Amino acid sequence: MASFDWKTIAGPLAKVGAGTLGTLIGGPAGGAIGSAVGGVLAEALGVPATPEAVGGAIAADPDAAREALASRDAEISKAIAEAELSMIREVNETYRLELKSESWFIKGWRPACGWMLCVVWGVHGLAIGLALVRKDFEVIRTIESLTIFYATMTVVTGVAAWGRTKEKVQGVAGASVGGLLGGLINKAVKK
Repeated sequence: MASFDWKTIAGPLAKVGAGTLGTLIGGPAGGAIGSAVGGVLAEALGVPATPEAVGGAIAADPDAAREALASRDAEISKAIAEAELSMIREVNETYRLELKSESWFIKGWRPACGWMLCVVWGVHGLAIGLALVRKDFEVIRTIESLTIFYATMTVVTGVAAWGRTKEKVQGVAGASVGGLLGGLINKAVKK
């Protein structure tokens, strides 16, 4: 099966008023969502199921694209929900495998990220405090370069903590997807 970059249709979708769909396809999960929705869009537009063909059809006839999107709204919503549910299942399966592992290295990578982030924050906080006392503003100017590191590690730690808490509450085996998003996904897939 060929792999396509469906993120390229995010812009054309936004131009015909499907900005939310374009944002989903252009976002981090865009490959999976685009693959799921791409076939529906291609069929509705009467073109081959490739990003180039779908993007070209949307650009060539925006009105027909709007009609096609409106007529297939339920199918598109279901395809998005199924793609998101599939991604959630894969993540949950990864969590389950990690928890079953006998290796501390495998089980402990998420907690290790949290502890390392705390250590880095602590050391960095002390370094900033010392730089302020010494009036060494060059050190303080370098803080900006750590923004991506802090953002990435904070997100990883937050998601890991949230996921681990959810695992503890629901138990490891066979728990259904919860929360508002989970409820919407479960509802859409059952249609």
